[in-house]
Amino acid sequence: MTVTHPPGRIEMLNGQQLYFEVHGTGEPVLLLHGFSGSSQDWIPSLEQWGTGFQLILPDLRGHGHSGILSKPFRHEEAARDMFALLDHVGIRACKGVGISAGGNVLLHMAVKQPERLTAMVLVSATPYFPLQARTIMAQYPDNLPEEQWEI
Repeated sequence: MTVTHPPGRIEMLNGQQLYFEVHGTGEPVLLLHGFSGSSQDWIPSLEQWGTGFQLILPDLRGHGHSGILSKPFRHEEAARDMFALLDHVGIRACKGVGISAGGNVLLHMAVKQPERLTAMVLVSATPYFPLQARTIMAQYPDNLPEEQWEI
């Protein structure tokens, strides 16, 4: 597969400006980067996918070329973004590969609309937080002042 780098697009999907690229044709595969990454993390590996896949590379909300966040990042909202993206590009079901936060987004997608994911590979995703972590996380409400989020 000769890799060409078509310019990505930014579309308003699910109330969020989302950047994405689509490479190739064939079986659709959604490739989701990790937290603080971007769609560009996948570019070096595109040739290894061969010619049988349509690779969808989005920047998750608040990452890369996608719009900045107006509230804290939530994997569940990012999953809704990905459903909106798949609908926008006309993909009913696909396979997915997610690294870290991208894997968590895929988990949310699989729970919300399992028929949309035919298979998925999760790399370093956290499907479960132990009680100690959940207790700590519950102490931080969504409405913390900005200076507290910085800390």
